[in-house]
Amino acid sequence: MSDYEDEAIQNEGVSVDAHASSKTPGASKSKKRKISRTKSEELHADTKLNGTSSLKAHIKSCPKCPYSSTDPTQTELIAPSSEGESLSFGKFDATAIRKSVAEMIIIDELPFRFVEAKGFRKCMFTACPRFRMPSRWTVARDCYKIYLDEKKNVSNIFHKGEDIGKAIEKCLRDWGLDNVFTITVDNASSNDVATGYLRKKFNNLGSSILDGKFLHMRCIAHIVNLAVNDALKENNESICRVRGAVRYVRQSPSRLQKFKECIQMEKIQSKALLSLDVCTRWNSTYLMLDSAQKFERAFERFEELDPHYGHDLLNSEGITDHDGWENVRRLCMFLGHFYDLTVKVSGSLYVTSNTYFPEICEVYSILRDWIKSRDSHFSSMAQRMKDKFDKYWGNVDKMNMLLYVATVLDPRRNLYIVQKA
Repeated sequence: MSDYEDEAIQNEGVSVDAHASSKTPGASKSKKRKISRTKSEELHADTKLNGTSSLKAHIKSCPKCPYSSTDPTQTELIAPSSEGESLSFGKFDATAIRKSVAEMIIIDELPFRFVEAKGFRKCMFTACPRFRMPSRWTVARDCYKIYLDEKKNVSNIFHKGEDIGKAIEKCLRDWGLDNVFTITVDNASSNDVATGYLRKKFNNLGSSILDGKFLHMRCIAHIVNLAVNDALKENNESICRVRGAVRYVRQSPSRLQKFKECIQMEKIQSKALLSLDVCTRWNSTYLMLDSAQKFERAFERFEELDPHYGHDLLNSEGITDHDGWENVRRLCMFLGHFYDLTVKVSGSLYVTSNTYFPEICEVYSILRDWIKSRDSHFSSMAQRMKDKFDKYWGNVDKMNMLLYVATVLDPRRNLYIVQKA
């Protein structure tokens, strides 16, 4: 028994009586020790039958044991990791370690399940035995919290339009760009201030075109996003039902495998896979609907094979019927044009200024035709989108005149197309 254990026993008023069977007549053949804490309670602590669990439990809770201290302000000595370093001291902080683990996942782009790997857990236990490694779900929440905190910090830094303009000016200076044609930003009011700041700087340098009058280019992808989101509000029920079905199938590998078997049973020839959308990104919603509508028969077969499928969906969003799938197909045809438009104007490896104006004209023609549709629901959705369209592009004066110049300079087009439009 160690000195510390002996001291602990004395502090608790515990007496130890050892009886050897070879010296005491009538005693048991095995050695027995009786540890009594009170007069009315006796704990048998045979070295083989009972062990020393009571002593071990006492060590964990004893306030004199340095390894059981839970005081967050308690500092510990840290041995030097290399020659030339001196002893240092620090304190155990589980919150700081959890944040450090989350930052490691973000910086090294590791999967969340990395924290559940046996090797990593063994390494962390060796480095810091007192730290309890959280699950991957907890680490995922920690990463999201870091994202929200950093987002708030960035918003505090760039809370003024002039700050945004200075940041863009620094980037242009670092890239060695002096002549700027246009700057494409969304419709936030702070961006108006930012472009105004840059316009003044470019005018002072004499590098602006037409005194920077047309420097600000409204982002077509952002305007399309606003228009499409207005249209999706009228189809929220159909979208939610498809989203619920896709989420159910993708929740486990066994369900996904069963769904693939349903695809083979229905002889559906498609290499597309089910994808779950991000609710705030309409283009991902379009991709989800477009892939799901191809597997209508597979979903019906899956409902027959999985007894929980229908029950779970009926208790939440509901099950998509035949009419619902037809509505999804019309919606995919409707959104497909805007998805292709967004892809074209969002390119970064080719010039997009010459395609900007023709694409806007095509969108206007499509909306005008859809408003005349006999389907009242379809017509109403197109009208809402056109109202948003007219807010930004309905009047020629609201458009950036440099768009026309870029179109005329395209050898595939001429001035007649601009005049006709």
